[in-house]
Amino acid sequence: QAPAPTFIGMLINEHDYADLITRDPSLDVVNALIAGSDSFLNPFSIPIDAVEAIVNDRVQNVAAIEVRGWDFSLDYRRNTRHGVFAIGMAAEKLDAFEQRLTRTSERQDVSNTVFNPPAWKLRTDFSWTLHNFSVSSALNYVDSYVNTLIAPFESVPSFATIDLRCSYEFDASSRILGGLTLALSAINVLDEAPPRVRGALAGYDATNASPFERLVLAQVRKRW
Repeated sequence: QAPAPTFIGMLINEHDYADLITRDPSLDVVNALIAGSDSFLNPFSIPIDAVEAIVNDRVQNVAAIEVRGWDFSLDYRRNTRHGVFAIGMAAEKLDAFEQRLTRTSERQDVSNTVFNPPAWKLRTDFSWTLHNFSVSSALNYVDSYVNTLIAPFESVPSFATIDLRCSYEFDASSRILGGLTLALSAINVLDEAPPRVRGALAGYDATNASPFERLVLAQVRKRW
């Protein structure tokens, strides 16, 4: 499933969304639509006979999707007398995310636009383990993309967050504490707010960013 563009965007590109737009609806059609809705609002008191178009902008099952791109990952691990060091990197490059919303609409490449996958995503990881103690960090990066919810279109800034985690696992030889792991994690440790997306109902892009800022978690885990 995929969300349809805003109703303004659908009207601007009406030829692509003809199946979802009813022009010059009759009064019977408008009244039936209002009667079947439990959340109809008309704050500006627009006369019913003044409705010129009905736009179906509900979540739609897309008729077809074609995705092109590539994934890249690299991991390195080294044992030293000072502990085990590991580093990893994973990247996603999206070349196209083409979808046809209806059977009659043309394919549209919505990659690198709001509420769709960005052209670039990157995650790097670093960890250090010495005996039972471990520390790890991660950098998450989402490249800038285009906000198509408003006109003219504008760029949504890139977004990067850092996560940290430290843990200690007690020796299995301990009768009481064996199998016990204590961990403390901080997600988005620098307390970065998601980029503002004008036109989005929540003010941000929930597909590519989390609404949570800094989140600290404590974990106690016991293996039997």
